[in-house]
Amino acid sequence: MTRNYIKFDNDHVEQILEGDKYQTVRYGWDDWPTVGNLVDLRDGDGDVFAEAEIEDVHRETIHHFCQYDHHGHRNYDDPEEMVEHLDEYYSDDMDRSTIITTITFNINSY
Repeated sequence: MTRNYIKFDNDHVEQILEGDKYQTVRYGWDDWPTVGNLVDLRDGDGDVFAEAEIEDVHRETIHHFCQYDHHGHRNYDDPEEMVEHLDEYYSDDMDRSTIITTITFNINSY
C-alpha cells in the first residue's frame, strides 16, 4: 500500500529539510490530512525525500492567511499576491474569500 503524500516543487526541498519550511497551503484539501497522519513528502519528480507527521490542519480564507506572519511558510504582502501565486498551481478562480487548507508538518526522517 502506498502511503499518502504531499508533493512539493523541487525548489522547496532544501528549505524543508533544513527546517525553514514546515507549512504548506493547499486548495481543495477539505477532508485530508488530519493531525497525526504520517505522510511521505515528495519532490517535483515524485521521489520521496522525507517522512513527516501532520501537526496541525486548519482552514481559513486567503484574506485571513495574509494577515499574519508565517514562520514556516512564505508571507504575502496582500491577498491578491497570494491569489496570483496560487493561480500557478490551481485552475479554479480564486479571490481573497477562497478557503485554503494550511498544513503544518514535522519531519520524522529523511
